[in-house]
Amino acid sequence: MPDVVPDKTTVEGFFDTPYPVPHQRHAHVAVPSPLPIGNFRGVGHSLTGFFMESFIDELAAHLGKDPLVLRRELLASKPQHLAVLNLAAEKAGYSEANRRALKAQGRALGLAIHQSFSSIVAQVAEVSVEDLTPRVHRVVSAVDVGLAVNPDVVAQQIEGAVVMGLSAALYGHIDVEQGRVKQGYFTDYRLLSIDDAPIVETHIVKSQEAPRGIGEPGLPAIAPRRRQCPVRPHRPTAAFATAHPRLSGRNPMIALQINGKRVDLDVAPDTPLLWVLRDHLNLTGTKFGCGIGACGACTVLVEGNATPSCKLALSEVAGKQISTIEAVAADPVGKALQDAWVAHNVPQCGYCQSGQIMSAIALLKRKPNPSDADVDADMRNNLCRCGTYQRIRAAIKDAAQTIGKR
Repeated sequence: MPDVVPDKTTVEGFFDTPYPVPHQRHAHVAVPSPLPIGNFRGVGHSLTGFFMESFIDELAAHLGKDPLVLRRELLASKPQHLAVLNLAAEKAGYSEANRRALKAQGRALGLAIHQSFSSIVAQVAEVSVEDLTPRVHRVVSAVDVGLAVNPDVVAQQIEGAVVMGLSAALYGHIDVEQGRVKQGYFTDYRLLSIDDAPIVETHIVKSQEAPRGIGEPGLPAIAPRRRQCPVRPHRPTAAFATAHPRLSGRNPMIALQINGKRVDLDVAPDTPLLWVLRDHLNLTGTKFGCGIGACGACTVLVEGNATPSCKLALSEVAGKQISTIEAVAADPVGKALQDAWVAHNVPQCGYCQSGQIMSAIALLKRKPNPSDADVDADMRNNLCRCGTYQRIRAAIKDAAQTIGKR
């Protein structure tokens, strides 16, 4: 945040709200902080979208009106916004009868609409509270991004934004103790994993207008709690410090079985397998993510079991069969998964995907016809910051069907 005011990002989504608010006053105070900060996805809209839509819900409750009805009344002179809102409500089955049926199941529907970066997004979420913990089961999104050049990319961005926004809303917080951020990694800064991520449906309003933004607009309507969070320069933890290989040249030769071939290595026996693969064997498809076995990015197969390679010392895998992402195409299960990954356009940034596929191979070899619960249980330790979970699940189920037909 700049040291001087006004800062436009603190009021974007307020001063340009589509709701007819004729009298507005905006004020904020810049608070100097020694902690470096960075913008959250959605920038100011990730904060103002939450407050504005919560305020509309409070007005609806005060007036005794359905939240959808009130929004329709307020947006009567905004045909584009109204079209997006109505599409989301229609596709979500937002009706009095459906809401009563969901209530009997302990579930409810909530909705929001927000415009940011020239695009309009409305979302309807199906939620419940389980053991005092909120859970979002399904999110139906309608979007107006102008001409959707690549509709599947639009859907990808909405899916990822929903997962990222819900991670922040449900779990995200930063604690500062004695001037230092306490959270260090995903072990104490929780993200949604595949087993608690909702199903996300995306519906695009047909338009011939110029294309507009989609990377940010999917997040504000899903109710994140923070716009900016303190971050600190990375300092290697003890786990990270021990994770990088020490080259020796005076070690006994260790034999590995990598992708069906024997490899003899003169490397310190306590070197993590991850760094042997990447630095010594140039098998760089296996990625470094955390160094503590918390994210799944470095997953390989050891004797057929999905295992984080950052936590395995070289001496622990001597003589064992190790498979990496480089050998996947030669394996029938791996090839079926690769094809399904492409067919479902799973990756966004792609960084975690090699680990995801290796875990999926282990799953399908153990359970050729997995249920959704099986997929969630086996894949929950593979985190995806882009939120590609529902595509991962669909690709695994698709690959299982392909293998079953052979």
